[in-house]
Amino acid sequence: SVEGSGAAASEGKVTISSAGTYVLSGKFTGQILVTAADSDKVKIVLDGAEISSSTDAAIRVKSAEEAVVIAAEGTVNSVSDTSKHADSSGPTAAIASSADLTLGGAGTLNVTGNGNDGVSSSDGLVILGGKINVKAADDAVRGQDYVVIAGGTLSLQAKGDAVKADNETASGRGYVLVTGGNVTASA
Repeated sequence: SVEGSGAAASEGKVTISSAGTYVLSGKFTGQILVTAADSDKVKIVLDGAEISSSTDAAIRVKSAEEAVVIAAEGTVNSVSDTSKHADSSGPTAAIASSADLTLGGAGTLNVTGNGNDGVSSSDGLVILGGKINVKAADDAVRGQDYVVIAGGTLSLQAKGDAVKADNETASGRGYVLVTGGNVTASA
């Protein structure tokens, strides 16, 4: 069920279409789809949420200026995708964003990337805090333009790379910067 404006629920999908803060809780089999304007900032607060998709990314940001995913303090949250994605127009990951993506909060976020990556952005990815555990069929955390880890406790298990930024064409892009946090990786 959805309370308030800016989001709508349909069979197997919750679509967020405007800027704002959205609090998700409970168990949901389907997809959280963000289709906000290119100038909109969307904040998703996971408050004891268990989101799994059998068709695509569990959280897919198709459009927004920036998406922020927060694990609420004192909560354990999980996000997992399918091994075969129906939508190949953006990153293939459990949390897949075509916009800049930030992860944070003081809770726990468990991510399982069954199809490819765990967390992926085709722009930049910033991790500010939280306890983030990622298991991925390929890369654990990936940002095309950059990955910045400034805080949090990360446990990354990947069959590909643990942390990856791979923009090789744009000047000043394609870098990984770790300024804080604690990272344990197996890749």
